[in-house]
Amino acid sequence: MAIKFDEVSRTFYLDGRDITYAFFINEYDYAEHLDYGKTIGHDDLRYTRGTFGGSAVVKLSRSDVKTAVKSYNHFGSELTFHGTGDYREPMVEVVNPAGDRLTQLLYDSQEILSGKPAIKGMPSMRGGESLVLHLKDKVSCLACDLYYTVYEDTGVIARRAVYKNESKDVIMLNRAYSFAMTLPHMEYDVVSLYGCWAKERKIDRIPMHHGVVSIDSKRTSSSATLNPFMALAEKNATEEQGNVYGISLIYSSSFVLKAEGTPDGRTLVTGGINDFDFKWKLESGEAFETPEVIIAYSSEGMGGMSRSFHDAFRNYLINPRFVRKHRPVVINNWEATYFSFDSEMLKNIAKAVE
Repeated sequence: MAIKFDEVSRTFYLDGRDITYAFFINEYDYAEHLDYGKTIGHDDLRYTRGTFGGSAVVKLSRSDVKTAVKSYNHFGSELTFHGTGDYREPMVEVVNPAGDRLTQLLYDSQEILSGKPAIKGMPSMRGGESLVLHLKDKVSCLACDLYYTVYEDTGVIARRAVYKNESKDVIMLNRAYSFAMTLPHMEYDVVSLYGCWAKERKIDRIPMHHGVVSIDSKRTSSSATLNPFMALAEKNATEEQGNVYGISLIYSSSFVLKAEGTPDGRTLVTGGINDFDFKWKLESGEAFETPEVIIAYSSEGMGGMSRSFHDAFRNYLINPRFVRKHRPVVINNWEATYFSFDSEMLKNIAKAVE
């Protein structure tokens, strides 16, 4: 099995080709990220959490209170939510029936699936083994299912979220991102792909910093202007060596991907559907499915990350009828004819390439 759960430490281990993705359910029932990197054994990784600075609930002056309760802001996240002590970019923003915007999505249960459910109305990867982590806000009855899919022959993790209204009232979604993940430090460069006509896929590489770096498109369609992709590359990473995390959104409309340098020196990565001008009425019993994001890791630089994406997309995303065959010929007559053409002209162009 590619997914294993340790009941004692409540840790999930997802093993792909040369990778391990690990997180656990902590003492507050919060899904806390532990590691994503080279394959490791299934030891108890909670000692790696470290001690980070930041805000905490003030310790009460009573003898029976032994420790101060930390805020969610202290924990490496698998998701982030607003209004209950987490000051980072939230994955989800809601307006509850009472008008408040508070959310507290905590562990409820989990299931491991031998296959991978398709997403309604959107493309997604096939196959693999999937973990579904069920989370719930016990006050508002907003629920969230976090999906993780891992492949034994590729070095990627597929992630998405499904938000569900289990209350009797309407809940408004003002933001519904697909994932969140915490990286252990900030010594990264943020890599994005921009361009324009005849200048597609140019590489932009800038240093990570405290605050938010956002790759944001409101064009309602994928284009050469900005690709729904982001990479976090360690400073010394080259094409052949160094640790690189790649994030590719399987979605072709307005999107946003964010990397946030937090005060404790870590990096939160999150994103999905662009929440600019976004609002979704979630009726009682309804669910909102977010697009899938593919997260690749490689210790072999940008090239290793690219190869992980290529392997995953060839094997599990591209239509299998075409992936290993010569593609059908597609004629683009834009610059051949511009707006001046008829059927006979197109037939003659098609005959020329037979």
